[in-house]
Amino acid sequence: MGEKEEEKQEKVTPGEIIGKSADYKPGKGTYIAANAAGVKIIYASLTGYITISPPTADSPDKGELRGIEN
Repeated sequence: MGEKEEEKQEKVTPGEIIGKSADYKPGKGTYIAANAAGVKIIYASLTGYITISPPTADSPDKGELRGIEN
């Protein structure tokens, strides 16, 4: 414990698919909508860099979308 989680940053624009809500917890600057198959998808609502933090190896939680920053 006490180790800093590795974070992934990538640039996104509004409407861009970020991932499935089954895989991530949505954060600031995102929204969830179901696609035609009924799968809940997380989309960007802002332009900027999104930070994705994976869960720790011993955690049953999903990865976290911390939010979008300009």
